[in-house]
Amino acid sequence: MSINRRGVTGLFLKEEINTTPPERIPLVEGLLYEHSVLMTTADPAIGKSIIMACAIAQMSAGLPVFGYLNVPRPLRCYYIPFERGRHEIEERFRLLATVIPINYDYIVINDNFIGMDVTNPTHADEIVATIKEDTPLGLDVFLGDPMYAAVRGGLSTDEKASQVTAFSARIVHEFGCSNWWNHHNVKQTYANDGTPISKSDPFYGSIWLKAHATAAYYMGRSENGGTIMEVKKDSIGSLLSKIVLDYDEDTHLCRAVNLQESG
Repeated sequence: MSINRRGVTGLFLKEEINTTPPERIPLVEGLLYEHSVLMTTADPAIGKSIIMACAIAQMSAGLPVFGYLNVPRPLRCYYIPFERGRHEIEERFRLLATVIPINYDYIVINDNFIGMDVTNPTHADEIVATIKEDTPLGLDVFLGDPMYAAVRGGLSTDEKASQVTAFSARIVHEFGCSNWWNHHNVKQTYANDGTPISKSDPFYGSIWLKAHATAAYYMGRSENGGTIMEVKKDSIGSLLSKIVLDYDEDTHLCRAVNLQESG
């Protein structure tokens, strides 16, 4: 079967332009928008996966993410834990379900790609084909956790980073969805006297990774033990500049306690 790869021109191009919304349509207002790539980075044990699990539970039910960020409609989510099995997020869902009416019909969890390398064309094709089989009714948000585990050999080189971003861009293009990637920071460095060196954006990997993302948040600890999400990139111009989250250990519920508008 031949594939039509012709471009859009003339009246068809003009019609597309005239029917395109003037602003990017929000999936999660202030955080995630249609056909975008969100990257959240943090040190280990900050709670990236817990925050993502809470957001998936709320997005699936069309409930405000973190209790405040409006979700206009229930969102179909596809979650791939590239590093750990699905038991971890299932344990979190068990607790979250006590406070959130999770819509499991709108969530797919697939841990069969652990050890695969998305820079390998054969592996990438298999992942994309499986997602298509799993989502006959469409897909709104693809979630990869974490990005570094989806590739072998690290992400510090431009070549590896560009291959990962090509896979991410392919997901957005083929499914018309948005991507949310969890990612790690660089290793902590220390001064001669042993004190940790603070970095405002300790992002790990080639700059092409952040160039690919339309939105990027750095997560750190708040003074009360919660998490602060600070925006580091906002190509859309509609993201909240800072989100401070509180965390309930009993339910794994993450709740926004302070929001700051973008400029």
